[in-house]
Amino acid sequence: WNINGRIALADGRIGGVKLTSALAGIGWRERALFIEEARLTGPLLRLTADLMISKRSLSGEIQGAADLFSLEEFTYRYGRFSGEIGATIKLSGTPSSPAIAATFRAEELKINDLYFDEAAGSVYWANKQIMTLTPLLFRDEETSLYLNGRAIIDEHSLENSFLDLELKTDGDLSVTAGDPGGGLPLGNNLAQ
Repeated sequence: WNINGRIALADGRIGGVKLTSALAGIGWRERALFIEEARLTGPLLRLTADLMISKRSLSGEIQGAADLFSLEEFTYRYGRFSGEIGATIKLSGTPSSPAIAATFRAEELKINDLYFDEAAGSVYWANKQIMTLTPLLFRDEETSLYLNGRAIIDEHSLENSFLDLELKTDGDLSVTAGDPGGGLPLGNNLAQ
């Protein structure tokens, strides 16, 4: 059986975030949930999404732009954020083993007491591994920092986790964690 419908909201709130409009097509077809042409719009938020979720498959794309301070209801437990951010997130894989590719760009980004005029980059996460697709840029008036590399995170075994990161600046400073290409095993180094 198939079910299709549309949801609309005008001048409301979702999770404390003020919206001027929200519209989405929702369907259940071939044992999969579809969220199609979803659009959320608010004074400080624009979001679009197309998703398909089934027991064996996950696919979709989410794009948006927001003033981070307006999302404080969602981010407060992770710190204080402000600035303008735009992002595209592409999902694939399965619900139990998702793959996520994300590209973002932020201006006047403030995270707690850290401030950057600009932050940008692309990352990919799958199979407990996160890696940069393009170096992450963090720039202020005086310095540009570039972070590149990957990390494998095993929540059950610190010994199976490691970092392979490189930090460069537009100046003379360059720091590498671990052997280039080899990585830094976290379990061994933290235990010593």
